[in-house]
Amino acid sequence: MASWLAAITWFCLGAQAYHYAGYPVLIALLARLRPRPPRTGQALPRVSLIVPAHDEAAVIGRKLENCLAIDYPGLQIVVVSDGSTDATPAIIRSFAGQGVIAIEQPTRRGKSVAINRAVAAASGDILVMSDAHALFRDDAIRQLVRNLADPAVGCVSGQLVMRPQPGRETAAGSGQSLYWRYESAIKRLESQVGSCVAMAGMMFAIRRTLFSPLPEGLINDDAYLGLAVVRDGRRAIYEPAALCWEAPASTIGDEILRRRRITAGRWQLLSGIGAWPWRRPGALLMLLSHKVLRLILPLLMIGALGANLAAVIAQPRAPLLAATLALQLFFYGLAAVGLVAEGTGRHWRIPAAAYYITAGNVGALRGLLAFLRGRQSALWQKAAR
Repeated sequence: MASWLAAITWFCLGAQAYHYAGYPVLIALLARLRPRPPRTGQALPRVSLIVPAHDEAAVIGRKLENCLAIDYPGLQIVVVSDGSTDATPAIIRSFAGQGVIAIEQPTRRGKSVAINRAVAAASGDILVMSDAHALFRDDAIRQLVRNLADPAVGCVSGQLVMRPQPGRETAAGSGQSLYWRYESAIKRLESQVGSCVAMAGMMFAIRRTLFSPLPEGLINDDAYLGLAVVRDGRRAIYEPAALCWEAPASTIGDEILRRRRITAGRWQLLSGIGAWPWRRPGALLMLLSHKVLRLILPLLMIGALGANLAAVIAQPRAPLLAATLALQLFFYGLAAVGLVAEGTGRHWRIPAAAYYITAGNVGALRGLLAFLRGRQSALWQKAAR
């Protein structure tokens, strides 16, 4: 029995180590040994920028001003208000004189339906999706579409930078910023090898010919479209020079809600066998290493701690097992310190990072349970910022 407990411990810890460190090292080596950068060009195809919005009166005006300031010739801007109950529709209509196409859905039906309606009204050869909270640098769309000069590239996502409001840095914001820097590094390496397997919905460009209507009830539209492009043989590229920024979530609780929704959406997507890139071994390895392992991290963390504790009880004289248990308890102790610090308004970077990782995996576990129970709504919930 003790040997089984030890084996479970090593497996769970090893899988976590591979996900967080081993896979980034592997993909970095592949990017160095077999780089495959996309061919870029200067062509400027017709682009439609699509922004779905629900009750975004606080930010939609600033978002549309930002859209109008983007340096791209003939940029078409299409905004859909999805069942908004505040001043969002009126604010959108106020920009009609500046060429913004305003579409209003009186009844809230979800982001997928809103995007489908916007695409039907769009005329661009390239569709760029964005969120109401994300602000683009003025050259962002030029940076995105230059990668689409390569016919092998089907979609491109940009880099998200977290910008907390002055004087409002929090554990959630610090952790979210760290997470996005880590994600960006992996996406950049994956793109150099072949295709990245995670798209960022706040800035996402896709060829119109590759867009297929989104199913109603879909939770993660960006993951659905990006994975479909990869599965069908095109490349999904990450472009770090295409910058956008937004404020991070205000609290870890808001971040847990975000992770719950994203995780439930990822399970929804990957539960369909047709979503997997079976004919592309490299992309399949990336998907398993980057996203599938992330989905089961909460189970690996629980398994590692529980099996390690039981193994130490069964084998009290096993120093290596005792050491791994002590390291796990130390990590969760740091997370507890981060929790207390957030409650008192203090910000300590290392405890905040441990707290963010732990809380994010709590959100992922809740996302799995929500998916299994069928309780995760496709209607998006905005985090306080």
